[in-house]
Amino acid sequence: MKAKNRKSTGQLPPVDKGVEPEKDRDKKEAFPFTLKKIGTVEPPRPTCRGFGLLEATSFLCGAGVMVLEMTGSRLVAPFFGTSLIVWTALIGVIMASLCAGNWAGGLLADRRPERRVLAKIILLSAACTGCLAWAGNAVLSFLGGLNLNLYLASVLAALLIFALPSLLLGMVSPFVVRLAMDDVGTSGGTVGRFSALSSAGSS
Repeated sequence: MKAKNRKSTGQLPPVDKGVEPEKDRDKKEAFPFTLKKIGTVEPPRPTCRGFGLLEATSFLCGAGVMVLEMTGSRLVAPFFGTSLIVWTALIGVIMASLCAGNWAGGLLADRRPERRVLAKIILLSAACTGCLAWAGNAVLSFLGGLNLNLYLASVLAALLIFALPSLLLGMVSPFVVRLAMDDVGTSGGTVGRFSALSSAGSS
């Protein structure tokens, strides 16, 4: 009789909502983290950097380029004057050397991104700039005695005296950017920051 009185209702027995099923509990223990969207990566947040050693290096080397241009005109003036031809040759050679230095510095930074390599470049550029005090007069005296055309003499003087220091100073900018590059997601801000510091130093 008891078996006959038992009727199937077709419903599952009620489950207490306060008690977590064992299967769900095992899943949460195995995977304690959750993903917001599968297949999407959250973009990295930019890190705030202060004014450190690399920033100071970029600023001072940019200032060194401006000092090289100003002292170069003073050095060349007693031999070839300060005409527009001399200024054009001087600035043109220095800017071309800076472009070549940017290219070479970027290639070297990718192969050897080391701070000691950057230090050697800066020391070598400082040594070449310091040698201008006595080597520059000797080169200019030699070129002045050749009785060359002013255009040719100005370009040769700028190449022989200012090309190497300018090229070495131009290698600094891409090198410090490579050393300061932490993440590709923040590369735009890094390049912009060091470009601004270099331009501020040379202005």
